[in-house]
Amino acid sequence: MTKNRLEFLPGNFAALTSLSDLHLSENLLEALPQDMGKMQALTLLKLDLNHLVMLPESIGRLHNVTELLLYDNMLESVPPSLFEMQSLEMLNLDRNHLLEVPSLVSDRAGGPPQYSSSTKMVCLCVYLCVRV
Repeated sequence: MTKNRLEFLPGNFAALTSLSDLHLSENLLEALPQDMGKMQALTLLKLDLNHLVMLPESIGRLHNVTELLLYDNMLESVPPSLFEMQSLEMLNLDRNHLLEVPSLVSDRAGGPPQYSSSTKMVCLCVYLCVRV
């Protein structure tokens, strides 16, 4: 469902509990269903290039997601539950409106961040990128 003009997802969208890959890049989404955490089979979630301003707390229940792309949105913060995603290997939060580096980021990576002055990004060993 990439490159459409979706502004919202239907209320029963999270009922797609067998879906493993969800590509919602390049839409006009501002929010996700609050019960998104019911989609337990998801392993890939692409939400980049939207207008998301917040994420539902239930996103942390997506324990099988290995790749989560959230770059180029309007997120000012992320819910702490995001770092409860047990299988997460790659998280990209680049080019959002984050007001601070999420406090649980360095705990998740097990060490201090590495700074790159050329990109003005904080990249951790799990490919976690946060605009600072």
